[in-house]
Amino acid sequence: TSLSSVPVANTSPVAWSRIFDFGTGTAVNMFLTPLSGNGTVRFSITTGGGGAEQRIDGTGPLPTGWTHVAVTKSGTTGTLYVNGQPVGTNPNLTLSPSDLGGGETTNNWIGRSQYADPLLDATVDDFNLYNRALGPDELGSLLTAPGNGNVVSWAIRTGDPGAVYQLVILRPTGFASGLFTGYTG
Repeated sequence: TSLSSVPVANTSPVAWSRIFDFGTGTAVNMFLTPLSGNGTVRFSITTGGGGAEQRIDGTGPLPTGWTHVAVTKSGTTGTLYVNGQPVGTNPNLTLSPSDLGGGETTNNWIGRSQYADPLLDATVDDFNLYNRALGPDELGSLLTAPGNGNVVSWAIRTGDPGAVYQLVILRPTGFASGLFTGYTG
């Protein structure tokens, strides 16, 4: 399983804004934030609310300017990458996207949270989902070229950092095996 984000032009990270947040509400979701409450970029997934989150924290906030962020999950090991370099790992990431609402989520947001958190103040360039974990070489290639997700491949191209998008995901066969998303800011 792979979760990841690609090109976004990040102006200045705002705590708890979201690059993406997929779920059915505050109890069941997965998200990527450029700045968590402890000052790091964070991926989190939960089926039991904030107190039951499984997290991958980076070493600091998402840098300003164009940045590539990726999250991968292989077995139970989740890895968070910034600009192609691993910045955080969780060897006990047992939840997968398919665990969220039985694999059916109704609130699939880019730039918006399931909570009353601030909107993302950044430009998202493209967003991709894959049904498998991408390897380091594949992640590296996304630093210079748009992705081509086999579940979702979406070039957003907006100059409005306040724009909010809801992403409707059709659940193809095999989606449970992986996820990748693209974000740069």
